[in-house]
Amino acid sequence: MDVELDKTGTLYLGFTAEDEHELRQRYEWQASEGLPVEWLSRGEARKLEPSISRKVRCALRFPNDWQVENRRLAEALVRANEKLGVRLITECEVKALHCEDGRVTGVESSSGSISAPVVVLAAGAWSSLIQSTGTPLPKIDVEPVRGQMLCFETQPPIAQHVLYSSWGYLVPRRDGRILAGSTTEFVGFDKDVTIDGVSEIRAMALEIAPVLDDSPLVDSWSGLRPCAQDGLPVLGPHEEVEGLFYATAHYRNGILLAPITGELIADIVTGVPTSPLFAAFSPNRF
Repeated sequence: MDVELDKTGTLYLGFTAEDEHELRQRYEWQASEGLPVEWLSRGEARKLEPSISRKVRCALRFPNDWQVENRRLAEALVRANEKLGVRLITECEVKALHCEDGRVTGVESSSGSISAPVVVLAAGAWSSLIQSTGTPLPKIDVEPVRGQMLCFETQPPIAQHVLYSSWGYLVPRRDGRILAGSTTEFVGFDKDVTIDGVSEIRAMALEIAPVLDDSPLVDSWSGLRPCAQDGLPVLGPHEEVEGLFYATAHYRNGILLAPITGELIADIVTGVPTSPLFAAFSPNRF
C-alpha cells in the first residue's frame, strides 16, 4: 500500500542572526561529513517555497530528509507482518515479565501467560511501567513527553517541502493538509490538547507561513514520546536478565530510527556482532 513516501526534502529556516549562526554551523558540519546540504539565501528559499515568511534570512535544504504518512505506515507494517506469518495479539495488555533465575521466560498479559525465551521490551512511553513477577528488573526510567499537534486544511497546497525552524515545523500532506507541531511537555500520561499548546503551535506556524492565517484549523491531537533521562534510545540486551532486550526511548525520532533499530535488535538476538559504538545506547549504562 502507498505510505506516501515524499522525497521533496526539508527546508530549515533561519529568522534571526542567532538562527543564521546555528544554520551555518549545521551546514559546515553536514558538508564536512559528506552529507547532502544546500545553503539558500532568502530569495532562493522563497523561490522554492513562496508561502514562507518574508522575514526569513536564510535556509538550509536537506534533499535526502524525506517523509512518510505515519498513520498509513503503521497500517502497512501491520499488513506486512501478517503476510510474513507474524502473530499479532491486539487489545492485549502486558501486565508483567516472567523472570526466573536471572532469565526471562515470558510475559503475563490480560489474555493470560505467554511463554518465550526471548522478550523485546518495546513499550514506548510505558516501558518503565512493566515490572517482573520474579527476578526484579533494574530501574530504567523512560518518561512520557507530550507533543501536541495541529492540522490545517489548505487548498491549493501551500508547500512542497517540510518546513522547519528552531521553534517548530510544518509538514505538507498530499491531500492539502498541513501538520504543525509540536510542544514538549513533561506532564505524565496526560494527552489533553490545551489552549496554550494550540496558541503556541499556531504562532509558530504563522511565523513560518503567514498564509496559514486564512486556513481553517481542522484537527488537533497529542502523543506521548518516550524519553530516557539522557535523551538517548535504550537498545540491546540487559546484562542482568538473560533473554531480555530493550528497544525503546526513541523520543522524537521513532519512525526515523525504526528501521535501523529493527536491524540491530534482530542482529543482537540472533548473535550477529554489532559495532562497539552501539554500547552507548545499552540499557546497562544506567
